[in-house]
Amino acid sequence: MIAIAICRDRTPCRSERSGKRDLVARSGTPQRAFPTILSLIRRRNTTLQNLRFGFAIPRLRFGLVWLALIASAAHAGEQERLAPPTKEAREAAEKIVTELLGAQIEQANRGPAEAKLALAKSLFKQAGETNDNPAARFVMYQKARDLAVAAGDVTVAMSAIDKTAALYEIDAPSDRFTTITGLAKNIHSQEAGQAALDAALSAIDEAILADDFDVATKLVRLATSFAARLHNGPIASQLKTRPAEIEQLKKEFAKATEAQAKLKDQPDDPAANLTVGYFQGPLKGDFEQALPYLAKGSDPVLRELTKTELAGPTESAGQAKLADDWWDAAERQHEPAKSHIRGHAVKLYEKALPNLKGLTKAEAESRIKQFDAEHPTAIGLSRSAIVKILTDGDWRIQWFVSTTDYSGPVASEYPKFFFKPDGASYHGQLKWHFVENSTTIEVGDLHSSYPFVQRFTLVGDKLRCENFNPPGKLLNLGLGTKNPGR
Repeated sequence: MIAIAICRDRTPCRSERSGKRDLVARSGTPQRAFPTILSLIRRRNTTLQNLRFGFAIPRLRFGLVWLALIASAAHAGEQERLAPPTKEAREAAEKIVTELLGAQIEQANRGPAEAKLALAKSLFKQAGETNDNPAARFVMYQKARDLAVAAGDVTVAMSAIDKTAALYEIDAPSDRFTTITGLAKNIHSQEAGQAALDAALSAIDEAILADDFDVATKLVRLATSFAARLHNGPIASQLKTRPAEIEQLKKEFAKATEAQAKLKDQPDDPAANLTVGYFQGPLKGDFEQALPYLAKGSDPVLRELTKTELAGPTESAGQAKLADDWWDAAERQHEPAKSHIRGHAVKLYEKALPNLKGLTKAEAESRIKQFDAEHPTAIGLSRSAIVKILTDGDWRIQWFVSTTDYSGPVASEYPKFFFKPDGASYHGQLKWHFVENSTTIEVGDLHSSYPFVQRFTLVGDKLRCENFNPPGKLLNLGLGTKNPGR
């Protein structure tokens, strides 16, 4: 799949969060050779491999099941998440890592940002290769994150959290808040500031989906400060309404928790199903989780809409009619439900759009454009503007060997990669389409003998590229530049 992953600030992006990272070409960054930690551990015959985890019962919260499903889907083929290492295991791993690389870490901390970033990338890479020692892997990702923060690099810092959250049951929203707060002190470019704003906006949605409303409120304040620094008026304006929305969600969460408990004994209770479904879907934007509840709920309009959608209309006309009905249903709602329901309608319009014609197609396009104008992305571009940039000419894509840097030795090159308005792409019969409530575009084949996932993120006038094979396993990174002329 190919994805241009620039998520809206008001609705959660279901593509991987790593789709929204800073892009800085670092062809001039000095590279240094660092010892492989695991090889040194083995050479010294330490007992770190024998450390055991203490599996504490994770704190269950309403909505965490859905987040676990996202993690498992985003990292298909990877092991189930572990509890974080116990304090003892973490301290032992920390001691070994510090003993083996303490001098390099101290030198990097005293050196320029380039030195910190080089070591952060090295630790990130080695952590990914450490599959037989969970404690050491956990510590290395943390140290990579901390060094990236000191270097002011949003890409590596957020990627380290992404990887840790995919492998361990950590409080990712809180970790992102602390990390982005630290990055704010070390960011000195417009591009890095924009990447930090993107990361904060994404983390707000992540915190809301995890029902961590206190952290979400803190992240709103942090994102607001970045928007002010970047003079991003549209995002600053939208952020003004988020604290009130989060407070509303906090109150509704208590009601939904009670309703969820009631459904254990009375699974078909209409009022309880509506309370849970409305909280998950119209209020939080998670319609995948909400639909089964709304289908049993007491609201007749939402119930019938949901039943129709779950029945799965396959014809484009039926999909467009369903989108129309969701769009119209939003009219009687207040924010944030109105925006979330219309965002869900937009997803249905875009699914039907390639096969629509005449007035039906014109109306769908008009409503998509209206929604885009009312809900700008973090970089201030609507979906239609992003499509125009992508489809206006073709791109030169260079795929690098690296999994941590958008530069370095080139593994392969596509001199004329294209996206066309009709959905066609360089991959021939595989067509791109928008995904969920985001500006993500996907193309790919998950069912062939060589399944792959590729993601292209528009950042400025560049495309940041990620190649996953198999899906969920990052193979390498790439960079795309627009070819001159058409």
